[in-house]
Amino acid sequence: MGKKSSEIPSEEWYFRGQMKQVGELVTSGRASIGTLLADPPTTTLQRLKALTTGTLPTFIDAGDNFSPDAAVNEDSFVHQASVIGKNVTLLGDDTWLSLYPNAFSKTAAYDSFDINDLNTVDDKIAPILREEIASPNSSSIIIAHFLGVDHCGHKFGPTHPVMADTLRKVGFFFGSGRDDVLKIWLWDVSKL
Repeated sequence: MGKKSSEIPSEEWYFRGQMKQVGELVTSGRASIGTLLADPPTTTLQRLKALTTGTLPTFIDAGDNFSPDAAVNEDSFVHQASVIGKNVTLLGDDTWLSLYPNAFSKTAAYDSFDINDLNTVDDKIAPILREEIASPNSSSIIIAHFLGVDHCGHKFGPTHPVMADTLRKVGFFFGSGRDDVLKIWLWDVSKL
C-alpha cells in the first residue's frame, strides 16, 4: 500500500515550519512577523543600506556591492547609535564594514562571497553571539548577519532538503537569550 498524499512532503516542506522557535514566539505574543519588500535588482549592500537608513535602494547602489569605498554618508541607525554613545557589535557578513567602516565597537566579520560555503561564517559567529547575548555587559546593538540560509538559497533554492537543515540550525537563536532585550530579526527571503 502506498503513502497517503498527506505523508509525502511537498516542495514547500523544505522551508516551511522549520523554525519552531518563531512560531512559539508569535503564539506567545512575544514576537510578530512583518514583510519588507524590495524591488530587484538587489544586492546585500543595497538592502543593508535601505534597512539602516530608511531609504529606498537604487539601481546605482548595486555597483557599490563590489566597491572598496561604499561607506554610507547618510543618516542611519548605526550612526545615531554612535552619536548617543551606544556600542554596536557586528558579527557575520563583512559587507557591513564597507558601509560603516569605523562604526563598530566589536567585530567578528567574515567574507560573504563564497556561496558554496553554508556553514563557516554561521559556525564562527554562533558561539560569539551566544556569549554576547548572555553577557550583562553586551553591546547596546548586536548585528548578527548569518549567511547560511542566503547561500543555501542561491546554491540549492528553497525546495532542497539542505534548506530545512540550514533553517533549523539558525532557528535556535530566535528563542535564545535574555527576555529584556529587543531582538529584531530581518530575513532575506528573495530565494524562498
